[in-house]
Amino acid sequence: MKYIRSIKLTFYTGFLFILALLWFNEIFDLPYRLLGAPPTLVNYKEALLESVMVICILALFAFISLRLEKH
Repeated sequence: MKYIRSIKLTFYTGFLFILALLWFNEIFDLPYRLLGAPPTLVNYKEALLESVMVICILALFAFISLRLEKH
């Protein structure tokens, strides 16, 4: 059981990192700053949609992991 808790914590931390990176990229335009790509405007709707998709995948993982723990 200890290993399952550690795996879940790592997984949730990874999802939080992905969400943070998604918004950090949207606000600070990382391709422009790091790679010299053309600058783009902040698109909050796109970032919100991507966040919702990531959260849905996280919810699916949480549901599956709860079902597996009960068996």
